[in-house]
This record gives sequence, structure tokens and C-alpha cells, in this order.
Amino acid sequence: MLISHGTLEHGTLGDWALDPVAIAVTVGVIGLYVVGRRPGHDAPWRLAAVVIGVLVSFVAVVSPLHVAAERSLAWHMVQHVLLIGVTAPLLAVAAPWPALARGLGVRGVGAVSSARRLVGLDVARMRRLRSPLARWLLFVFVFWGWHSARLYSLAVENEWVHTIEHVSFVVAALLVWSAVLGPERAGGNADPAIRVLVAFLLGLQGVLLSALLTFAPSPWYGVYVDRLGADDALADQHIAGVLMWVPLGALITVAGIWAAMTWIGPDDEPARSEPGRVSQGTATESTFPEITRLR
Repeated sequence: MLISHGTLEHGTLGDWALDPVAIAVTVGVIGLYVVGRRPGHDAPWRLAAVVIGVLVSFVAVVSPLHVAAERSLAWHMVQHVLLIGVTAPLLAVAAPWPALARGLGVRGVGAVSSARRLVGLDVARMRRLRSPLARWLLFVFVFWGWHSARLYSLAVENEWVHTIEHVSFVVAALLVWSAVLGPERAGGNADPAIRVLVAFLLGLQGVLLSALLTFAPSPWYGVYVDRLGADDALADQHIAGVLMWVPLGALITVAGIWAAMTWIGPDDEPARSEPGRVSQGTATESTFPEITRLR
């Protein structure tokens, strides 16, 4: 659904975009997960997390929110909070990749692997992305890059660039959230202390960018000045900074507290049910080696 809203000239029902690609991708992802999950093995909360995460993404890109985001930085920031702070962590916690691979089947997994190699994601690059700090650096690069004046204005004015922006946000956020909340191997086998560090660094860079937006003496983005006027664009930008600061910061804080509790808590229960810890018997449930075995 993230790649759909810029692909078709869609009709509308009010301000809702009736985009058949968005609907097909949403139904397809949920359907693949339902087909591939093992009811006696996969906890029901994982299904709920996948469904909610996918539906939140769907709402973010085809609802009236998307139309409002083209006219307001504040509403655009709400989109970013939903994609980065709701969809990505829910999918990271659920770690649906093995179930999606089973739903795709051997041929589907082969096609995905071929596409991955085609875009240059070879084994060496994938291995480097297992480092939690590398994932954080990638997220910072993506997050700050898209909030630069030139790239941001380009995304607002061009649907295809806007699509790339959203896809890159979710991918980068999914990688870094997996390092904080995901199962051990999906998170790069990160030590609990590293999980806490990544959560802290994630919040720190967010606070810095949101403070710059909130207290800026002039608007950053000329596209909103043209549409709203300088005074309204500045007020809109300040609201956007607060939206980044408070809701997204609160979500990251909760994740950091959870990671810290996991780090300092008792370690005498090998099969605890927290999303970021899995028993030895189920560790492969959320790892890419299982996808390889399907081939």
C-alpha cells in the first residue's frame, strides 16, 4: 500500500482515495500472513499486530490524512508518526517474515531473492545491516535527509518521490525497531544493553530534529509558504515539531523503558513471552535463514 498512492489516478469518495493497488496490497499482505502462519505455534497477538500495522499504513496513505498532508506539514507529520511510530514497531515486534515466506511458497521466495540481488542487496550488505548501530545510522540518514528543505519540497510536489519517501521511512524504521523490539536474531542478536542504547539514540535524534522544527524562527519549506503564507506556514511547522516531539517521543520512550526492563530484569525464565526475547526452540521463527530453507 505504501507504493500505491502515487501509481494511479484514483477516484475519491470524499477525500478517501479509492486506490485498487492499495486495497490489493493490503489484502495481499494480510492474506499471505494468514495463510503462512501456524495457528498452534504463532501467538494470536502476532496476527493482531500485523493486521493493525498494515491497516494503519493503509489509512496513512489513502485516507483524508494523505490529502491534508499535501497542504500542511503538521498533517504530513501525523503520517510520519503513524508509519514510523505505529506500523514499523508493530511489524518489528510481530516479525511476520517467516509466515509471509510460507505464504509466498518456494517460487515466491525465489522471486523475492532474485529481486533482492537485482537491487544489490547481496549477502555482505545484508550482514552489515544486522548491526543495530548501522541500522540506527541508516535511519538517521533517511529521516534527516527527507526533512531537508530540498528533498522534502520535492516529495510534496511529486507523487513518485513522495512514495519513495514513505517506503524508505518504513524500511529504515522497521530495521531500527527490529534492533530494539524484535526477536533476537531478527534484531541482529543485539545485546540487551545495545537495544537500550539504540532506543536512547533513536529518541535523541528525534528530539533534536523536532526542537529545530519547533523553535525555528522562519519556515523551512517554501512549498508551504506558497500554499499557506509565511506566518501560517511557520505556525504549521511549529505544530509539526511538537507532533514529532511528543507522540513519537513517547512511543520511543516506552520502547526504551521496555528494553531497559528486559536488560536489568531477572534472567531465570528462558521462555519469557516478551516480543524481543524468544526461546531457543522458537528462535528461527523470525529469521531469514528459514526463508532460505524454503527455497
